[in-house]
Amino acid sequence: MPRCHVGIDYPELSPYYLRDDYVREDLRENQTGTTLYLDIGVIDITTCTPAQDIFVEIWACSAQGVYSAFGTGPTMGGNPTALPTGSSGTIVPPSQTMSGPFPSGSGFPPGGFPGGGNSKANGDNFLRGGLPADTNGMVELMTIYPGFYTGRTVHIHTMIHQNISYHNNGTIISASGNLRHIGQVFFDEALNDEVLAQAAYQGTGQSRTYNAQDGILEQANSGGYSAFAEVERLGDSLDEGLL
Repeated sequence: MPRCHVGIDYPELSPYYLRDDYVREDLRENQTGTTLYLDIGVIDITTCTPAQDIFVEIWACSAQGVYSAFGTGPTMGGNPTALPTGSSGTIVPPSQTMSGPFPSGSGFPPGGFPGGGNSKANGDNFLRGGLPADTNGMVELMTIYPGFYTGRTVHIHTMIHQNISYHNNGTIISASGNLRHIGQVFFDEALNDEVLAQAAYQGTGQSRTYNAQDGILEQANSGGYSAFAEVERLGDSLDEGLL
C-alpha cells in the first residue's frame, strides 16, 4: 500500500480556536505584516491522490502576537479546546469558542480533549477562515506572516475538514462532516528573524520563543515528517509578499 503522509497530526486544538468560521480567501482584514500566500495541498493517504470534498481552515496570531477575539495573553499555549456536540443549524457567528464533547462520527476523539478555551475579549475575526480545496486538493489562502507570543514560536494552525456543511451567512458548520487533520505550520528561523525585524512586528511586549525551544514544533517535526513550509519570495522586498 502506498504511503504519502507528509504532515503529522497534532491532536489538540488551540485554546484560541473559533468555530463556524468564514469561507474566504483573504483573511487579513486590517492586519499589518508581510503578506503570505499559503498554498496547501491535501491528499488521500490511502491512494496518494488528491482528497475530495475538502475544506482547509487556518488561524494564526497577528504581527503583534494577538489572536482575534482574545487579545494578548502572557502565555498562549494553554489547554486545547474541544468541539461542540452536533449542530442544530442555528447560525453562530465566528466569535464562539468550541466547548463540549466531539460530535459522534466527526472524526474527533470520543469525549473531546480536556480543558477549555479562553474567554473572548471582542468580536474580531482577523486571520481566520478557509476555503474548499479544488479537485486537485489544493487551496490558496491570503494571510500575513504571523508574529509570536510568549511560549510559542512563529506558527499557523491548520484544520482539514471533509464533507463539511455551511451556514447561509457564509460560515462553515464546524461540527459537520469529518475532521481529517489538525496540525501546525512552521517557518525557517532565518526567515523568522528577517520578517520579525520589520516595524509591524516590533514592540509586542512578548518574550520570543525560538524554533529550537518550541516543544510542539519538536513533536511535529519528528518521525521523518517535516512541519516547515517551503517559502518563496515574490520580489526583492518583503513588502511584495511571500508564497
